[in-house]
Amino acid sequence: MVYFSVDGIEWNLPCAIKRVATVQPSEISGMLLDKTYFNDVIGTWLEYEIAIAIPLDRKDDYTTLYEKLTDPVDAHTFVLPYNQSTVQITGRVENIQDSFVRLPGDARYWKGISFSVIADHPTKIYSLSQVLTMGRSPFPDSTSVASGSYWLYTSTNGWQPYTPPTYNNADVTRY
Repeated sequence: MVYFSVDGIEWNLPCAIKRVATVQPSEISGMLLDKTYFNDVIGTWLEYEIAIAIPLDRKDDYTTLYEKLTDPVDAHTFVLPYNQSTVQITGRVENIQDSFVRLPGDARYWKGISFSVIADHPTKIYSLSQVLTMGRSPFPDSTSVASGSYWLYTSTNGWQPYTPPTYNNADVTRY
């Protein structure tokens, strides 16, 4: 049985996994004048804390996992347990910890590796129909959206970049 994978490498090691889901509100959330709270939710981010007990006869696996987790990359792809299935997230690794043990007779080894995986993107967001049903402003599901850009939604093509028409400045035009 595989407990989790990192960048396609599956790890079937004894472990304890703790999951934290953060429902993140936007900066416009807050108390309204009528004393009700307006909660403008952006999405739900997942964070996992994983503690592994690697048997002593699998020191090479320990080294491989440690080197993979400490690679100086912006993110890794993880497949982690989620309810009765799994979820794939792209996330960063933080708080990698382990302990060095030295025993009599010069026996040495590392043990008890633990680390946190924090998703770089929300796992759950509103669909367009949910946004419209709640009376919120819809936004395109694209990473190329920039402040000041224009987008048009049609039922056939979905969200498409839009260039609005330009008009001559009527304040400086002589008739």
